[in-house]
Amino acid sequence: MLNNLAWKLRWVEAIIEDLVNQFLTNPSSFIPIIVELVVGIAFGYYFRKLVKGLIGLVIVSFIGMALNYSQFLALKDAITAELDISPEKFMRIVNLVTATIGLTVLAPLAIGILIGIFLIPERG
Repeated sequence: MLNNLAWKLRWVEAIIEDLVNQFLTNPSSFIPIIVELVVGIAFGYYFRKLVKGLIGLVIVSFIGMALNYSQFLALKDAITAELDISPEKFMRIVNLVTATIGLTVLAPLAIGILIGIFLIPERG
């Protein structure tokens, strides 16, 4: 088994050595490699900036949601007492309002963001 593994390692080394020799003897093969390297570096640079921005956006969104949730829990008992309704009925109303806001505000906003990201070219 070790003999078979050693043979495979020699075979891989021979293939790599052959590829390196082809690159060294044919200078025109360097141009696509260099271009791909530059494109990869540029992609990595902008992707890093994008990820940093998205992480910040997600953190700020979660902080806002946590604050809204804690405020909702604090006000739920006061609202149900003031409106003289059961907590279950109040939760059904909240779910209805949440779904309505999601369909009328968040869905068009999300679609607009996706259109802005993918379809509108960046200027400058």
